[in-house]
Amino acid sequence: MPPDGTLHLLAEFADDQPLVACARSLAADGYTGLELFSPISLPGTTAILGARRSRIPAAMLLGGILGGAGAYLLQWWTVAISYPLRVGGMPLDSVPAFIPITFESTILGACLTGFVLVLVRCRLPRLWHPLFESESFRRACRDRFFVAVACPPEQGDVLHARLRALGALHIETLAEDPA
Repeated sequence: MPPDGTLHLLAEFADDQPLVACARSLAADGYTGLELFSPISLPGTTAILGARRSRIPAAMLLGGILGGAGAYLLQWWTVAISYPLRVGGMPLDSVPAFIPITFESTILGACLTGFVLVLVRCRLPRLWHPLFESESFRRACRDRFFVAVACPPEQGDVLHARLRALGALHIETLAEDPA
């Protein structure tokens, strides 16, 4: 049993239809902490799991705007304020000269923001997870479908029987986090 006092069960299914039906049934019964693992995309499962729309695109937009504005202001400050040097009769703050670096910095800011937020959101790099200890879970990316569900310890036997009734081939209790 993990230190947070929650029991985590992993159920294996041979096909995607029983997995989706199991997830729908468990979500309707109020089980939270459901995670589905599948070698293929399963349409409609995000609604079953109650996934919300990601805020990463908005954060990427903000990162891009800040990256572009920062690059433009840095160029303007260095050319017009810090080290003014008039070249070829051009004004000190020549906007066309700043466009390439501003554009590239906008893209760089958005991409770096997205990259970091995806790593944070997925909690990566993850050096250990209880699923890594399961021998059967190694087939999740080839030909098996899994659901991991959390429940209070006193409901463990009821949930185990429920998963078996919903068509689970194999059910195991996940190990606790060693940390």
